[in-house]
Amino acid sequence: MQGNLDKFNINEELKKLPDKPGVYIMYDKDDKIIYVGKSVSLKNRVRSYFHANHKYKKVEAMVQQICRFEYIIVNNETESLVLESNLIKKNRPKYNIDLKDDKQYPYIKITSEKFPRILKVREIKDDKAQYFGPFPTISDLEKLIDLSISVYRIRDCNLSFNNGKFLKRPCISYHLKRCDAPCIRNITAEDYNFLVKKTLKFLSGDSKEVKSFLKDKMLIASKNRDYELAIKYRDYLFEIDNLFSKQIFNIKKVKKYHLISYSYSENTLIIAVFIVNDGLVIARKHFIIDNYMNLEFEEIFSVAIRQFYLEYKDVIKEIYIDYDDENFLDSISKFLQNVFSLSSVLVKFPKKGVKFEQMKILKKNADEILSKHLSNSKLINIKYLEAIKYLQKLISSNELKRIECYDISNISGDYNVGSMVVYKNGYKSSKDYRKFKIKTVIGIDDYASHKEMLTRRLDRFIKDTIENNIGSFSEKPDLILMDGGRGHVNVALEVLSEKNLNIPVIGLVKNDKHKTKGIIYDDTYIELDVGTNVYRFLFDIQEEVHRFAINYHRSLQTKKLQDSVLDEIDGVGEVKKIRLLSHFGSISAIKKATVEEILSVDKMDKKTAKNIFDFFNKEV
Repeated sequence: MQGNLDKFNINEELKKLPDKPGVYIMYDKDDKIIYVGKSVSLKNRVRSYFHANHKYKKVEAMVQQICRFEYIIVNNETESLVLESNLIKKNRPKYNIDLKDDKQYPYIKITSEKFPRILKVREIKDDKAQYFGPFPTISDLEKLIDLSISVYRIRDCNLSFNNGKFLKRPCISYHLKRCDAPCIRNITAEDYNFLVKKTLKFLSGDSKEVKSFLKDKMLIASKNRDYELAIKYRDYLFEIDNLFSKQIFNIKKVKKYHLISYSYSENTLIIAVFIVNDGLVIARKHFIIDNYMNLEFEEIFSVAIRQFYLEYKDVIKEIYIDYDDENFLDSISKFLQNVFSLSSVLVKFPKKGVKFEQMKILKKNADEILSKHLSNSKLINIKYLEAIKYLQKLISSNELKRIECYDISNISGDYNVGSMVVYKNGYKSSKDYRKFKIKTVIGIDDYASHKEMLTRRLDRFIKDTIENNIGSFSEKPDLILMDGGRGHVNVALEVLSEKNLNIPVIGLVKNDKHKTKGIIYDDTYIELDVGTNVYRFLFDIQEEVHRFAINYHRSLQTKKLQDSVLDEIDGVGEVKKIRLLSHFGSISAIKKATVEEILSVDKMDKKTAKNIFDFFNKEV
C-alpha cells in the first residue's frame, strides 16, 4: 500500500475531482481509513478540507493526517448517505466514531404470512419475507407505507392468523378504508394476496396504478371541497417520482455478492469491484493493468479476475460480471468452484433489477478511475520530458527518441526469461515490448542471460537493417538501460563492442531495499535525488521492466501447470498447483520443502502435504 502514498499528489488529485455526488474516504500515512464523508459535489466538498481555515480543531487535526483520498461516485445524495453509513460501520474511522450513531437504516418489510403485513423494520432477517430499502430518512419510508396502505389496503397490524383464529369485529383501519379486514374473513386469501402482489410491484418501482389512484382521489377531494385532503394527494403525486429516484432495492434475502466491471482505453484496463452485503455496497476495490496490448482483452480480464479470487480470503457464492459471454462466465464459475471448494458458484451477467442498477454505478466509477489514471499519465509524461533533457546532457546526445531497458526474471533457475521495455519520446511504447526465453543459460546466471538477450536483440537489428525489414527490432535504441550495476553495464558494452555498435549504456542501481538508488554511466556512479524528475522517470522504467519480466515469468508458470509434475501427485488439482507455485515460486523450491512448510500453503491439508513430500523424497 505504501506505493499508493508514494505516488499520490494531493494538490494534483484535487484538480481532478468530479462535480458529482458520492462518498469520499480519507487515509493516513499507514494507509488506514480515518474519515468517511458524503457530498452532493465531491469536487467542492473534498477541496474545502484543504483550501479553508477550519474553526474546529478536530477537523484541522484530521486534515494534517490525510496522505491520500479515494471516492466512489453514486447517482444521488440518498445513495451517498447509505454508502457512507455502511463504510463507517465496516471501517470505524477514527474521526467518524463520535459523530455517527450505530442505528441501521430502516426497511419496508412485506411478511410471508397467509395475509402478509407491511412493516417498518431496521433488521433484515434470513426469512421468506421481502425487504425494500434502505431508506436514509424515516419520512420517505412512511410515505411509501402510507401510499401502499391507502391504495391497496394492506394491513400493518400485529394480528396473526396462523392459529386459525379470527376476530368478530374489525379495527378502525377498516372503517377508514385502509384495510379490507382479513381479520373477520371479509376478504379471501387469494384476493388479499392479489393486492399484496400489486403492492410489491409498486414498491419495485411501477407507480402507474398508484399515480392514477392519487389523481382520482385528488379530483374527488377537490370536487367535495376537501382541499386539505386534495393537497395531501397532490403532494404525494409530486413526490412519488422523487421517492423512486433514490434506488429502493428489493432485498429478497440476506446474502453477500460481488460485482465486477471494467473500463479501458488505448492500452490501459481498469477492473472495479463492488463488495455487497445485504444488497448494500460496503466497499470498492480496483486494479489498473497497463500495457496488455499483446494479450486479448478477454484473456487479461479472465487472468485478473482469477488472480483476485486466489488471494481473496472469504468465500463468495455469487459474482456478477459486466461481460455478457456464457463461455467466459462458465469458465470463471468452474475455476471458482475449485478455489472455494464449492459444488457451484453463481457467475452471471446482470440484465435487470438491483444488480443491473448497481453495475451501472460501478461502471461509472471504473470510467472515472480510468479518466483519472490517464490524466495522471499525461502529467507524468510532461515531467518525463524534462528528465530526458537531463539524460541527453549526461550522454552528450542531441536526440533521445528511443530508450530500451532490460531485465531478467528467474526463481531458483526455473523459467529463465528476459524482457525489454521501450519508451519513445518519454511515453511507454508497449507495442515495442519484447519477451525472451533464455535458451543457452542453465541455472542462475544474470550476466550470461543478459548477454544472450542483448545479443539476440542486436543481431535482429543488424539483420533487419541489412534486409530493409521494418519492425520494432529494426529501430536502433538511442540509450540502453540495464537493470543492474557495473557488471550489467559491462555485459552490454561487451555485446555492443562485438557488434561494432555505439550506443550509450546506463546501469540502474538499487539499494538494499530493492529501490532505485542511482545510476552508473561511463564507469561513474551518480546518486539520484528522490525528488527529481529524472529519478521518477528512471524509477518508473525500472519498475515497468521488472513488472513485465515477472508477468511473463508467471504466464510461463501458468502454462506449465497443464503439464506439471505436480499432476502426478494424488490430491493436487489445478487450484493447489497454482497455490503451491505462488507460495514457493518454483518446482525446485517445492522439492526442498518440508511437510510443515508445504502445510503453510493456503488451504493445504495434511494428507496432500505428505503426498507431495513423499513424491519428491521417495527412494530411487
